Amino acid sequence: MMDTTSLAAGWAVVILGAALQAATGLGGGLVMVPLLALVDPMLVPGPLILSALSLNSLMVYRGRHEVAFGSLWPIIIGMVVGAGAAWPLLSYMEGPETQLIFGLMVLAAVGISVCGWSPRVTGRSMVIAGVVSAFMGTTAAIGGPILALLYQRCSGPEMRATLAGLFFVGSLIILVILGERGRLGLPEFAAALLLIPGWLAGYWLAGPIARRLDAGHTRAVVLIIAGGSSLWLVARGVRAILDGMG
Repeated sequence: MMDTTSLAAGWAVVILGAALQAATGLGGGLVMVPLLALVDPMLVPGPLILSALSLNSLMVYRGRHEVAFGSLWPIIIGMVVGAGAAWPLLSYMEGPETQLIFGLMVLAAVGISVCGWSPRVTGRSMVIAGVVSAFMGTTAAIGGPILALLYQRCSGPEMRATLAGLFFVGSLIILVILGERGRLGLPEFAAALLLIPGWLAGYWLAGPIARRLDAGHTRAVVLIIAGGSSLWLVARGVRAILDGMG
């Protein structure tokens, strides 16, 4: 059980990340994963993913009239395939080289998008995005930016609600994998319950930010967050490789 100081620090981190996630549709993990690991390593990944279900549920309910339901099933099918492909490879792909490669892939996609290109939302692209997102999310914990790049031309409310629905399903898939690997038990469930108030507070704070972003700034923020996520992953991979060589 966390002490009072750790709990307060954990809430502060989750509030910040949840506000970012609820306002933009992604990016919460970029803030929370490294900071929560410093507060208490047992908070990631299981408790964080479990508690995040509360925010995703609220976002889907709030944006239930905006969700692009037609694109959910192709992506979900792709996510199941991607997670299934990653599952037996986890022990081989958890190294820094994988983080570096995936980070560079996302960074390249962001760079192309900044130049004006964006993927067409078709059945094929949705399935591919689902496969890649789940594969990268399972092996390197960075699946969100791929989906966000697919929806970068959508309105803010549609993108936030749709991504929340996809993240909810993706989280359930990852939780199943964590459970099978013995990394999801009663201590993780108890810690997740303690984090939920932070998610709710962040959701409440995100409203004014989301309204400002909806005034034509959503795509720019998505590209910034996706780029930041990829740079963080590249830096983490390079650092791990250099430490291994030292």
